[in-house]
Amino acid sequence: KQWYQRRVRDDSFRKNLESALRFGNPLLVQDCENYDAILNPVLNRELRRTGGRVLITIGDQDIDFSPSFTIFLSTRDPSVEFPPDICSRVTFVNFTVTRNSLQSQCAN
Repeated sequence: KQWYQRRVRDDSFRKNLESALRFGNPLLVQDCENYDAILNPVLNRELRRTGGRVLITIGDQDIDFSPSFTIFLSTRDPSVEFPPDICSRVTFVNFTVTRNSLQSQCAN
């Protein structure tokens, strides 16, 4: 599968989001500390069924939704704090490397 890798502020972000939703490709959103509200329907899984199709509304457009779609949000800023409403809709994985974690791995 083709991966889409974009930043929210990229001009082509919305087009890539729609394409990933439609064709079920994974989407990696980098630098997501600049969260955009266009992701709300995706994170809320605001899906509806119409005539055998599963649709999601992005902006003012209805997009066919593929069940194999996956989205990953990433940031390089370890101090970023997300609002509680976002925290309740996503799963966080912390890949931060610290001096202590490196020392403990080298000691083993």
